[in-house]
Amino acid sequence: MDQLQGMVIFNQVIESGSFSKAAEQLNIAKSSVSKRISALEKELGVILIQRSTRQLTITDEGWSLYQHSQRIVQELELAKDVAARFQEKPQGTLRITAPPLFGRLQLSPLLPLFQAQYPKVSIELFLTESYSDIIAKGYDICLRMRDLPDSSLVVQPLCEVHAVCCASPDYLARQGTPQSLTELASHDCIIWNPEEGQMADTWKMSKDGIKEQIQLQGKIICNDHIAIKQATLQGGGITVLPTYAIKEELAMGSLVRLLPDYQPASFPISILYPKRENIPAKTRAFVNFLKNTLSKTASI
Repeated sequence: MDQLQGMVIFNQVIESGSFSKAAEQLNIAKSSVSKRISALEKELGVILIQRSTRQLTITDEGWSLYQHSQRIVQELELAKDVAARFQEKPQGTLRITAPPLFGRLQLSPLLPLFQAQYPKVSIELFLTESYSDIIAKGYDICLRMRDLPDSSLVVQPLCEVHAVCCASPDYLARQGTPQSLTELASHDCIIWNPEEGQMADTWKMSKDGIKEQIQLQGKIICNDHIAIKQATLQGGGITVLPTYAIKEELAMGSLVRLLPDYQPASFPISILYPKRENIPAKTRAFVNFLKNTLSKTASI
């Protein structure tokens, strides 16, 4: 990088005809120009410019370097222009990761709408419950149900996802319908556990503003909401699922809402992206797009 900067300064000296003019055009000190040229000569092992009190004389080695470095400097300026355009207008590939259920039902239907507004942006969507390092994985945006403990990320709340306690008519016909949290504790429950090795056998519920926590019997424990939904539909037990994921099933009666006086804890959805001084235009555009679509109702 030092050699590249040195060549930029060297070319400016050749084109302007003096150290002073080069320093003025590059907005740096004249002494910095002199030091850079001297350092470049030392690194290359040749004299590029003969200095005198009245004039500069370019050596043969200097002219040869100038002829070859012109193309390098021009490519550098072109690269800087291209990078600047990425900051000004959304373009390029946007890599997004999101939970499978939310990604399939809420996020993916919005992608064509976003691309209609920003046709130069292509999208790679990866659906996973994993909380891996989004910077190391090269993601631009991460959507998760809870914050990642990483100070290098910007975290912005998006919306609240509400949930209901439910089961299939088949299960309720076999095991009965719980009328209280005490009765719920004795039923077979299907529990969402996002991370392997962590127990998630309690549900937090609230009634009339009073919060309660109940210990459950985890007949099935799974890290994927889609699998939990299918197991619940097949009579596997009682579970808690986001309302947006089971609206049709509740309307058709293939799932039955239980304990309507109790409200399970909501799931906050947050947008996370790497913290940096200049956020790419594609990232800014998508964050604003999601806020303008999903945040309008504040909850799902």
